[in-house]
Amino acid sequence: MDLTELTDFIGAADIYITPYLNETQITSGTLAYCFGAGKAVVSTPYWYAQELLAEGEVLVPFHDRTPSPGSDGLLKDDRRRNA
Repeated sequence: MDLTELTDFIGAADIYITPYLNETQITSGTLAYCFGAGKAVVSTPYWYAQELLAEGEVLVPFHDRTPSPGSDGLLKDDRRRNA
């Protein structure tokens, strides 16, 4: 996928979800792009996400299958969801 196509997908997204299962994940290019574009983000707490999303975004525990109260809030918050 080229950068134009990637940014089109990011632009169309309301919420970006990054479900890495390994805490030692040190980077995510798509997370960086989405965060930079002001998109609402829900993520597992891998190292890079913990650092980048320390304030205001939703971090959910690894292997947690229950809906996060924070992610539910994103669905109801038009300003954050439609950034």
